[in-house]
Amino acid sequence: MGASCSSSTVPTGCDCDLDSSSAPSKVRLRVGCGIGVSSAPIQFALQHTANVELLSFSLHWVKCPPDADAVLAMLSAGLLDLAIIHTEDAVLALLTGTSMRMCGTFAASPRRWGLYTQSQVVGELPDKKALVESPLAVPMNCLGAQLAIAILRNDPAFGGFCSDAVYLQEISTVEQAFQALATGRVQAVLWEQHAASEYVAQGQWCPVWEGSLPWSSSVFIANREAIYSKSRSIQSFIAWTRSTVSDFLQAENADLGEQLLASSHHLTRRAALCWLESVSWNCLCEVQEACLTKPALLLHQLGKAEASALALRPAGCLAKDICILAEDRSLRRTPQAATAAAVSSPSLEEATATATAAAAAACLAPTEAGFEDNIMAPALATAYLASTEAGLEDHMAPVARFI
Repeated sequence: MGASCSSSTVPTGCDCDLDSSSAPSKVRLRVGCGIGVSSAPIQFALQHTANVELLSFSLHWVKCPPDADAVLAMLSAGLLDLAIIHTEDAVLALLTGTSMRMCGTFAASPRRWGLYTQSQVVGELPDKKALVESPLAVPMNCLGAQLAIAILRNDPAFGGFCSDAVYLQEISTVEQAFQALATGRVQAVLWEQHAASEYVAQGQWCPVWEGSLPWSSSVFIANREAIYSKSRSIQSFIAWTRSTVSDFLQAENADLGEQLLASSHHLTRRAALCWLESVSWNCLCEVQEACLTKPALLLHQLGKAEASALALRPAGCLAKDICILAEDRSLRRTPQAATAAAVSSPSLEEATATATAAAAAACLAPTEAGFEDNIMAPALATAYLASTEAGLEDHMAPVARFI
């Protein structure tokens, strides 16, 4: 009873400094992921590099279904210690009173969405509002798509349509969404831009609207037990992911990276370039305040979070001694003054109205470049434009040659 980290009999799961002679086997860290293609650098490292054996802990990469609810359930049940999920899914979990906490930011770039319809019918539409209120295809069980619709509603060009009037048809893949649009099952598709880029480039889809969720796209989140007993392993894993991103973007790994994106995520060369042009990784034990407050406000606006979301304490959502609250350097146009006014309003009605206005303004404000220390491929936009003129075969190898 009462064994401490300084005792000679230390529990195996404790991240403590020990003499090599008495050190137990490596701490096991079970990590899962529910963010799709953005996890490609980690997949690449697990498949093609040997530095996993050099980690100070034993990494167990758990294959998870592409469903945030399932990943969070595994985390809550203790089947995972740490997970990488989309920021909005993590915030919704935190607002429900879970004991999980954020441990850092993985991908700092925002998720980019587009509303698409068949190119030949664009000129026949009576108005954009009618298009949105027609059957609309969205990714299956995707909270990000619902928040994108909320942002879309704030666009004056769409006439402030009512979210309740939108008929959503959830579809598993972009290929199935293409078939649904071609056969008339839906009148429009709301999908992430990189996945839709091939159909747009071929002239089969026409973008009616494009926008971003104005916060970092994915974060690390851990359960209480792992935060307490495996904090050093979590920090080491986050640092390791940063090195995997650097390796993934090296020129000598270009061909293998292309193969991974094609085989595991079904990205064509054009879609891969579009995705790589839009993504940047942070991989640090820090989270911007806007990554907590902005999703919370929109979730409240959609009725998915209680009014207490307006008084969210960002620091209380982070794992103490692992993660810090970072300055909002990449979202300088965030109307934080309006958000602060919402929290301090004398009545709930005033707070709700002020926060809703703040969320609308925040979502319409364009995001600027990411953190100064993000890992990204800055020349990809030029490379992508060049590829459309000179042929994709001459430009894919994939992104690293342009760095």
